[in-house]
Parts: sequence; C-alpha cells; structure tokens
Amino acid sequence: MSDWNDLEGVPTPWISEEDVERLLSGVSAEGDLGHLDAVFGALRGQAEPDELAGLHSTLVAFGAAGATARPDSVASARPITKKIVTGKALAIIGVLTFVSAGAA
Repeated sequence: MSDWNDLEGVPTPWISEEDVERLLSGVSAEGDLGHLDAVFGALRGQAEPDELAGLHSTLVAFGAAGATARPDSVASARPITKKIVTGKALAIIGVLTFVSAGAA
C-alpha cells in the first residue's frame, strides 16, 4: 500500500464522533453544540396536532407528483445489449471492409 492519501482536500467534519453519539442518544451536548441539542430534542418530541393538520394533503400531493411520468421519459424499445452488439457488428464489418479493400 502507498502512503498517498486520496482524501487530501476533503474537508474533515467539524463535529467529533463522540459528540454525534451524544446528540443522537439524547445526552446533553456541551459547548458549541447546544443549538444542535435543541434541534435534536425537538425532533425527538411528539408532534403537535397543528403540525399534523396538513399531513394527509401533503402526502397526497407528493404521491400525485411522483406518479406522473414525463412524456420524454419513455423507455427504449430496444435493449441495451442489442444496441451494443449491433454497434460492434457494424464496427467489425467496417474494419473488415477497409482491410479487404487495402489487400486488393
């Protein structure tokens, strides 16, 4: 193995793995992570009734948007393997034609 680091230039996370575990487990975070502790605490709590009021209509809207297909996204009638084989066959025929023309 080489000593070359392929992660050079990739930013390192600003939060340690221990702090992530603390936030996810519900243990209070210290220092600069207090604001994240409040966010995770809100996510762990029960939803309020007014937060759930539009849930059904939102899910219906997302479902309707996901169910419609764009007209330009029609699947090809010819399988990809047939396209590749046809392309290779044409290339071989072309090469053989040039080779045989050159030999004559």
